[in-house]
Amino acid sequence: MSTLSLIVTSFDVGPWITAALDSAARVLRPGDELIVVDDASRDDGPGHIHAFATSGKLAPDVAFRPILLGRNTPGGVGPAANIGLAAARGDIVAFLDGDDWIEAEGFNAARDRFDAELSSRNPADILIANYLEWHEAGGHDRLPADAGRWQGAEALTGREARNRAIALIAVPWRKLYRRAFLETERLRFPEGDFFFEDNPFHWAVIRAAKRILFCDRVICRHRIARPGQTMASRGTELLAFFTHYNTITADLGWRERTLRLQAMRWLVSNMTWHMERLAPAAIGAWVAAAHRAVSGFPQRAWRDNLRPSAETWVAELLDTIRAGDLSKAENRLLAMAMTRQQAHLEHQLNAIRGEIVDLRAAAARPNGKAAVLDERMEAMVASFEALAVNAD
Repeated sequence: MSTLSLIVTSFDVGPWITAALDSAARVLRPGDELIVVDDASRDDGPGHIHAFATSGKLAPDVAFRPILLGRNTPGGVGPAANIGLAAARGDIVAFLDGDDWIEAEGFNAARDRFDAELSSRNPADILIANYLEWHEAGGHDRLPADAGRWQGAEALTGREARNRAIALIAVPWRKLYRRAFLETERLRFPEGDFFFEDNPFHWAVIRAAKRILFCDRVICRHRIARPGQTMASRGTELLAFFTHYNTITADLGWRERTLRLQAMRWLVSNMTWHMERLAPAAIGAWVAAAHRAVSGFPQRAWRDNLRPSAETWVAELLDTIRAGDLSKAENRLLAMAMTRQQAHLEHQLNAIRGEIVDLRAAAARPNGKAAVLDERMEAMVASFEALAVNAD
């Protein structure tokens, strides 16, 4: 039976890291290893990792390898993930974010399928599975954005499998990798002063893989809408997508037209997401980077393939950017940002108005507690101060 190296990366995820490690303990088997790479967390995460080491939750024959970095690495998870890969010794490699958790039934099913492959003469290089998003603020599950792309995936082979895999969300923690494949192909996450590095890694892995398996089972729940999360980015860190687009397309040959088109479609999809969240201060730099990227799209590909599949407002904005009318594009995006900001402030004001009504009702009661009123008044003042900062 094959062994597995599960690499958990963590940074400032103290409230959730224990749940992640506990979920790992439920699926690891004798001979496996759990590698935790903490990227110099500033919270109590390292303490939770040390506590887990002595908790006895891992089976006796599962190795625990904590790697606690003394200094935070630049960019996102790439350096920490690569450190974990360098330490891995298992036949299979899997990843887990320190604020997520593994779903044991689906994970075990996916692993058993992949494990059966490894003893064959032509083993698969990677297995891609499914996952659910856990909305932290709302307290509920939701399907990922690519849920509609799974139909028929498990039966795909060859180029069709590659094209479907490329189109799925790039995250590494939905996959099982054959470690010998990663080592032979020298596949590692790109490192730099950027985030979202799982995207070029995904493309490099899928392009290098000779056989790809799909398993439509939920192996992980991914936590979203929590404080400090990279996916909440609204600023210039989003420019990393243009860097990653250049990395993805740099070595695509002129014959690889399908992949080039998929790369352009990937960029347009992410740009759509950007435009719906960009902070005003980031708009100028983003528009300039967008112009450099989309002005390089071939006219026929834009006209016949990309533009028709984009939402109308997106197509119009990108037409403006492609034409070089950057001031007009900036003004449109700024208007969108201000509308979002106004709606957010209105939501906060309405919440504070409701708080005032509650305070007045509490003060009118004969037995109203002054300490409780003082505490809530302080919270309300803090909310008003935050509103003032946002308004500026």
